[in-house]
Amino acid sequence: MFLVGTLKAVAGSLWTFISSTVLPVAGSEFLHIALKAIAQPVVQIAQASGWLDADTWSVMSQYCEDLNEKAKMGKIHDVIGRDKEIYSMIDILTRNGKGNPCAVGEAGVGKTALIEGLAYRIANGKVPEDFKNKKIIKVNMVNLIAGKAYNKGEGAVGRMRALFDAAAKDKDIILFIDEFHQIVQCNAAELFKTYLDRGDIRVIAATTTSEYRYISKDPALERRFTKVFLEEPTQSETLQILKGIRNDFEDGGKVRVTDEALVAAVNLTGKYMKNRSYPDKAIDVVSSASKLVQRKSSNLLKSLEIPNITEEDIQYVISSETNIPVGKISETESKLLDSLEERIENCVKGQSQAVKVVSDAIRCGRAGMSLNNKPRASFLFTGTSGVGKTLLAQEIGREIGNLVCIDLEQDYSKDSFLEKIWKKPYSVVLFDKLEEADQSTIKMLSGILERGYTMDSAGHKVDFTNTIIIMTSKVGENIILNCVDSEEKDSKNRVYEKIEKVFGESFVKNIDNVVVFNKLNLKSFEQISDILLDSFEKIMKSQKINLKIDESVKKYISLNGINHKLGARQIEKVICEAIGKPIANMMINGKIKSQDTLMCSFSDGKIKFEIQK
Repeated sequence: MFLVGTLKAVAGSLWTFISSTVLPVAGSEFLHIALKAIAQPVVQIAQASGWLDADTWSVMSQYCEDLNEKAKMGKIHDVIGRDKEIYSMIDILTRNGKGNPCAVGEAGVGKTALIEGLAYRIANGKVPEDFKNKKIIKVNMVNLIAGKAYNKGEGAVGRMRALFDAAAKDKDIILFIDEFHQIVQCNAAELFKTYLDRGDIRVIAATTTSEYRYISKDPALERRFTKVFLEEPTQSETLQILKGIRNDFEDGGKVRVTDEALVAAVNLTGKYMKNRSYPDKAIDVVSSASKLVQRKSSNLLKSLEIPNITEEDIQYVISSETNIPVGKISETESKLLDSLEERIENCVKGQSQAVKVVSDAIRCGRAGMSLNNKPRASFLFTGTSGVGKTLLAQEIGREIGNLVCIDLEQDYSKDSFLEKIWKKPYSVVLFDKLEEADQSTIKMLSGILERGYTMDSAGHKVDFTNTIIIMTSKVGENIILNCVDSEEKDSKNRVYEKIEKVFGESFVKNIDNVVVFNKLNLKSFEQISDILLDSFEKIMKSQKINLKIDESVKKYISLNGINHKLGARQIEKVICEAIGKPIANMMINGKIKSQDTLMCSFSDGKIKFEIQK
């Protein structure tokens, strides 16, 4: 019996090792065939003796991997800082009833690492005596759902039945099913409950906090599990985890990971990657930095010195992944930040105070002086139409590198909007026409301004601490239109009062700056006319028509464009009527053609055009 037991163990272990470890990495078709030829006789002996069922081992080898074996080969490690959860899992798995734990936590908190840690401890005998023979078998749910059919083509459910039948033949097997909510989504919950009720299989399930809702919708399925909730590790715990797997990052001595780099990874991912969880985000950044340094060092002359991963390497990786500028401000960036107002005022005229307030906020944010739990800056721009509120937001978005614009006068998809912030957390977010917002949007904005985040419909936290929030409104428009220069300060105070009345004092107090935009004066109208007419000349140049607009025309346009209620929009209308439409008619009638020069001047109370061939 001893010999039979030994042969049985050897056959099973050999087949598991070859099918799950050697075959997938075999370097050639010949080697693949040769290994199968070696393994097949052993498997046939085991099958003939009744020790090994062909269908059983086929489904196990195709859709599962033995985590105990991976641990013995040094491919997985012990888990750090999760002793309480490990003991809880062992306790649940050794119960008579509800002996199936379900690990629940945000993506990236280490659910898979926890189960691998349990397998590691079993493989190394660091578990209670009655648990030492247990085998943690991880199920690849994606392959299982999409793979070849068993049991007369019953699809995913048929494959699951074959898998559960296989697992039931060995009472020491514990199936680990990650993304467990997929059991419900592929309509296999009833089958699953049947096997659990019979006590044929033991299961460790894992899913995210938001996706657990699929399981909780089936109370009968939920009752068969005991939830083990995994909190996100603290920064201190994450640092210990990184130190524990430092050898993996160093990749056999190819690089050296300094403590400085590990501390930077923890601190900087905490500040700039808040949409992801510890320890996963810190592990990914250090791993990427390791590969980066290895690639850089391979391009240099080989030396005996092992390159170090430094804080600068960590900063570079985070900047690359998030587009957020991290680290020291370069001389070039310093000059760009210093000249920010000058560049913006080339486009936004007559609003120097607003431009300065926003520019100062951008510089403070880049210097790391913004609050860690709120947006980098938040503004409410109010004023009449056409004074540059939206234009200023667009220019700031261009400087930052990304603008997300929500027109609150129209319907918008909240989840689509939040997905854009998730992907690009360093953005200018423009909420245009705030007075048109519904209560749900105001509530969402209140949370963002106060806490620096909001939740999407799936329950995921979306971070806004690296955004600049700009809201525009026309509240107080009549006060601004009716004031004279001597009353400007008093009128702005009355506008603030009106804003608090419309949006609520508690909402407004969370905004960093309420900026009342000035009425445009004559000089501003002239400057805006110049900008718009220059743009019109460039449009005509793209049509291969050389348009020359005389200064007298610009003067006429600016004077006729003065309308404080419409602002720059009135100038656009005048240009369209006085210049755009006549030129369009001449082009259609064939009076002006490509390569012509068109002179535009003003005399005798009207605009005149002269064509030069």
